[in-house]
Amino acid sequence: HEYGDPVVNYYYGPPFQGQYPNFNSYWGTHYIDMQMQSVGTVHKTFPINGSQHALYPYRALVTAEVSYFLDSIICSSVMTGVDEMSSGEVSIYPNPCSDLMTVALADASQRDIILFSSLGAEVGRWAAEGDMISIAVGSLPRGIYLLVIGDGDKALSKKIILQ
Repeated sequence: HEYGDPVVNYYYGPPFQGQYPNFNSYWGTHYIDMQMQSVGTVHKTFPINGSQHALYPYRALVTAEVSYFLDSIICSSVMTGVDEMSSGEVSIYPNPCSDLMTVALADASQRDIILFSSLGAEVGRWAAEGDMISIAVGSLPRGIYLLVIGDGDKALSKKIILQ
């Protein structure tokens, strides 16, 4: 996907009748629930391998008349030539948090810190120039977020829960 692409298109229509060879129907406890665990629902991720644009339908409600599905899944940018940063190089606390989150770094090198919502939208960006930065998150909605810390050569992603 390119910047500015619509990331998640939500449609409704008649249930699928086998027209899509890559369609997986998730029944019972395998329903994909796109809501956040912090508000009492379940959030699951089903990885999709490959790098081509494709249709991967999502079915949330199945009846004889209608089904709900997503035909575009969030695609995060793939960084090539970037090694994964060791989790020992970064400490994030408290997690879960409600007002203020602290990111402690193993050294004082320049790091970019980006916070993404569970839908992939960037909700904050900071530059850490020392070995610690405090980030105010109290104005953000409760939920699960992805915090990405990078220094140009290495990157690390951490799940953050705001409650």
